[in-house]
Amino acid sequence: MKRIAMICVLLCFASHLYAGTTGKIAGVIKDDQGNPLPGANVIVEGTRLGAVADADGSYFIINILPGRYALTASLIGYTNQTQSDVSVKTDFTTPLNFQLKETTVELAELTVVAERPPVERDKTTSKYIMGGDTIDRLSTAASTSELMSLQAGVSLDNNEPAIRGSYQGNRGNSETLVYVDGVVMDAGTARGDVQFVGVNSDAVQEITVITGGMEAEYGNATSGAIHIITREGGKNFHGKGGFTYIPPGKKHWGGNVYDSPIHKGRMKWGDATWENETYTDPGPDRQMGTGDDITRLAHERTDYTGIHGYEVDGSLSGPLLGNASFFVTAQHEGQASHFPSPTKRGIFHQAVSTSPQTARWIESPYNIKGTYKLAWDVQSNIKVKVGGVYARHEAYQVGEGESWVQGVKRTVGRELQGIDIFLPANEAGAGIANVKHDLAYISLTHTLSNKTFYEARLSYYRDATDTTNVPGVTSQFGGGITEPLRKDQDGVFTIGPRRVSIWINDHRARLNFKLDYSSQINKNHFIKTGIDLTRHTYWWNQINWPQAGKSRYQLAGVPYEMGEPIHPIQSAFYLQDKMEFEGIIVNLGIRYDRHDHNGDFYSPLANNAWSGAPMTNSWSRQRKFMPRTSVTTKSAWSPRLGVSHPITANAIIRFSYGIFHQMPGFWHLYSYEWRGVAPPEDFNNNGQIDDTEWLNKNNQPATTGNPHLDYKRSTNFEVGTDWNFYQDYVLSFTTYQQSVDGQVRFGRAHWRDPSRKSQRGRNTPLGYVFTDNRGFEMSLRKDFSQNFSFQVAYNHQWQSGGNAGINRIIYFPNSQFIASDLYFIQHTKDTNGDGVVNASDDGSEAKVPLTSQQIQDIGAEADRYIQTIREGTNPDWNPLTDSEIQEVENLPGVFYFTRNTTSDRSAGRGGRAETAGFGDRRGTMKIAFTYETPMHYGPALGGFRLNLINTLKTGRRISIPHPTQGNVERFGPMETKTHLSLEKRFRTGRTEATLFMNVYNFFNQRDPATEYFWRGPWFDRHNQGPQAELWYLYGMDMPKPTDKNYINYGDTKEYHRWAGRPREISIGLQLGF
Repeated sequence: MKRIAMICVLLCFASHLYAGTTGKIAGVIKDDQGNPLPGANVIVEGTRLGAVADADGSYFIINILPGRYALTASLIGYTNQTQSDVSVKTDFTTPLNFQLKETTVELAELTVVAERPPVERDKTTSKYIMGGDTIDRLSTAASTSELMSLQAGVSLDNNEPAIRGSYQGNRGNSETLVYVDGVVMDAGTARGDVQFVGVNSDAVQEITVITGGMEAEYGNATSGAIHIITREGGKNFHGKGGFTYIPPGKKHWGGNVYDSPIHKGRMKWGDATWENETYTDPGPDRQMGTGDDITRLAHERTDYTGIHGYEVDGSLSGPLLGNASFFVTAQHEGQASHFPSPTKRGIFHQAVSTSPQTARWIESPYNIKGTYKLAWDVQSNIKVKVGGVYARHEAYQVGEGESWVQGVKRTVGRELQGIDIFLPANEAGAGIANVKHDLAYISLTHTLSNKTFYEARLSYYRDATDTTNVPGVTSQFGGGITEPLRKDQDGVFTIGPRRVSIWINDHRARLNFKLDYSSQINKNHFIKTGIDLTRHTYWWNQINWPQAGKSRYQLAGVPYEMGEPIHPIQSAFYLQDKMEFEGIIVNLGIRYDRHDHNGDFYSPLANNAWSGAPMTNSWSRQRKFMPRTSVTTKSAWSPRLGVSHPITANAIIRFSYGIFHQMPGFWHLYSYEWRGVAPPEDFNNNGQIDDTEWLNKNNQPATTGNPHLDYKRSTNFEVGTDWNFYQDYVLSFTTYQQSVDGQVRFGRAHWRDPSRKSQRGRNTPLGYVFTDNRGFEMSLRKDFSQNFSFQVAYNHQWQSGGNAGINRIIYFPNSQFIASDLYFIQHTKDTNGDGVVNASDDGSEAKVPLTSQQIQDIGAEADRYIQTIREGTNPDWNPLTDSEIQEVENLPGVFYFTRNTTSDRSAGRGGRAETAGFGDRRGTMKIAFTYETPMHYGPALGGFRLNLINTLKTGRRISIPHPTQGNVERFGPMETKTHLSLEKRFRTGRTEATLFMNVYNFFNQRDPATEYFWRGPWFDRHNQGPQAELWYLYGMDMPKPTDKNYINYGDTKEYHRWAGRPREISIGLQLGF
């Protein structure tokens, strides 16, 4: 009863984003006659784990970290039996039976090599596990992200992991979450960033990919989860260090940038006057005629293809005093830029990006990332772990859009036109961003009995950015410069980096406490329940000065308060029962999630509607006059079910169904953005810009968050089978259906003001988008044996999506609100009412109350507008698409109606419009093959390893106008790449040296870039049709022969057109002991 009571108490608390990190071993101990041996002991060698067989000879051992172990069974009067090489995987049960021989004389212990069944019989969903042995064999050939992407259903579109075409980043949150040691990496709080997954591959013990129905312990994700378990130290010291050398060479398709057709004949190499043209830069003090002026060549060619790259990494592990061990890793990169850049070396945000222009190059000579873990067996039943991940890098800062970038730093340009190609190196015209990622946790695992344990974990995650050396920023309330853009004598190329103030400061942190309780209450039921509480600390500040006096400010946090964080609280609990009955496995779970905004400082309306109201139509006016209220707490229940049933001794069929919920990204919830056409005005004439005067001329609202958004919901269903059809060959096949509702897209929020009889408003996030995925995925694998292994993963799907919900909200007041203190149409700078505007005023504005006549006239118009809606005669209100009017909660006298959106196609989704989905990439395939010769083949033939990785993906689906057939649907070009890795190992005692060579794009395959032919080039985004039509309608991957630019200069879009990069060879040495 006490145990039941404790579980009930736990469920009254708040769980969020954790995942299982251990597995289980179970079996039966019998004698050589087949009789059970109750009381027999089983121990896991090298650990303090073990069990005693029950009356039926059955035993189980829970809370085992993934890896390979030796287990020994013993009983007095019987010969001990040890089974080695027993593989344990996270959240799975490894079956392991023993047969002991009775003896009256002491005999030698019997040792056998255990063989794990290739098919996991308790697998109830699509789950793929890559163990430490496989990761070791691929570690020099693939990064951690690439290892993830080798699994069925996983892709790295948009430079971050995505499962089955799920949505990724872009100011929202990824629908796929990545965990490290049970702690989720940051997702859902960033603004335009991708999910950080920077874990060194040397630190990874196991990768689990769940592409289907996740168990109840997984929350706040709608598509899937990727779980990384990091290594622990052992009883012996081990170390590894490696160096990779990347030779110089051109790392992009097309010609050398300085001779490229993109310049359209504007380069004048050979013209002495042009080549020797000079200019004078004012130097660090930005004043001409002083001693620090610098004279430079205007057109100086640099050898960007002559720079080599490198990577350095290392790890160390071993025992500490007592029963403790440690494991640490570190990695530094010096990748050569693909194009001319401010620095010779840096990092790429994602090494597997499909094309150079989409690989996010970061000018970061200083960068480091790593992992650490300390494990301590305090007692036989208590274990403490401290671990984490860290990363640091710096980046030369740029703004957003062409007018914010030109002349800031050397680049081929976001539009790849090369106008900034001659800017000098080592210049950060807009400052340097210092970026930090930190994950740290401490966990306590307490085994109460051989059937029950609990784990308590406290974790902290942080993403943070601060910008240093920002020119012209004197304080948070003033400063900011934008120097004139300077061109060469021809007026073509930018010369001399201008100083532009672009300041970013953000802090996104999460403090979490988690408690899990697990118990094998009997042979048939394994219960797991958990509670969780997460407190976020979140703010984001960014201000740009694109032109003198103009500013663009973006904030997320406490409304209109720079650097004031918000602290949303997310909480949950889950209960899960894994039931086992004669080979049938049933996973049944329920999850409850809750999101508390934790603040009484939000508008009762969608925030951007206030920009259309006369009392709050600027940044400073909204800051002072916008009403504040609390926002309703959001919550959701998510049931989960998974079933596995054996078909034969070597095959199972499985089924899973689940509902999953996820809150929108914090940027969609809590952001504010305004633009100004003039610098702030000194309202109180005190000779300075006060806090209350800051951004008082920013009266052009842009996109703004909406804290009233609810959870998006995903319903997932799948049926699959796993079949060990020959030796260790296993085929997995799954069909699936997923429907996601409530995805965020920008709609409109308007205020209809009766004083001017018109509507005004701006974009605001609304959850009215749906996506449907249906398809199948297949995995064929052979685990390593007979010197080789391979894996083939294929996913084929059909995705559609569209709009089905509210895409516009119109707010309007009645006469009651007009007569209240909240409504007015004029402002005064005389805040103290003395009739004079001077330093005694506080610098803000005060409201000018309406006259009696204004109250009467404006109130009458407000009531007339509402009455005509109710009568059905108001032209702004459409009974076919618009809702009935309702009064705004917590704001008496203000009403609204909503407009629903649905286009003409409405098959299959209850009248909802369907179009090609964003992620509708019809097919993806990955092949990984490993061949290895054992060391006993001798020094000449032994120790060789070959890794071959091939990836293939089809283009995205798009609807495009046809000259005669109207809109037609076509698919983009297919992309395929093959990567090769060769290794030769040398071993002397405990020391091992490995020489390796990696070849990226082994066949030098050049495929049309999906991104180019799907969207068109960035600078053609408003006129992309002709670019895309060349491929989709005519199959052309080159310009038309009649294209004038092509005739006169060549392919002026050669850097956009092709995916990936040419063949690249790197060599390296790795030493270990």
